[in-house]
Amino acid sequence: MLAFLWEYEGNYVSCVDAFCFLLVTNGHDLFDLIRRKYVKSLEEIGNVDIFTKLTFLEEHNFGIFKREKDRVFRNKIAHHDFLLNNSGKVQINNEVVDIGLRFNELSSFNSKVFKTLYSCLDEC
Repeated sequence: MLAFLWEYEGNYVSCVDAFCFLLVTNGHDLFDLIRRKYVKSLEEIGNVDIFTKLTFLEEHNFGIFKREKDRVFRNKIAHHDFLLNNSGKVQINNEVVDIGLRFNELSSFNSKVFKTLYSCLDEC
């Protein structure tokens, strides 16, 4: 579970932030609801909640970043809203979760995004 949180909070959120930054630097407005201002820098983007950033990306045809199962799983882990059943498996809402599979899928997604981003930057 720790590896999943690391992958989500580190690599996945970095991907989301990078694409938000690319959109902002190209003239699109990302509004931080909590601080009640438009963000301009990567640091400011990092302070915007993930739901707002994902909605922003979806509005700009980057809906592929909206990985709802991963967001829910991240929240359940972070808030200790899960059980370990008798066989040591993680159970969320009466459903056994394959943590390794969830981690591998998210890691693979992040890898593909980074490779695509790097290849695009190489073209510039």
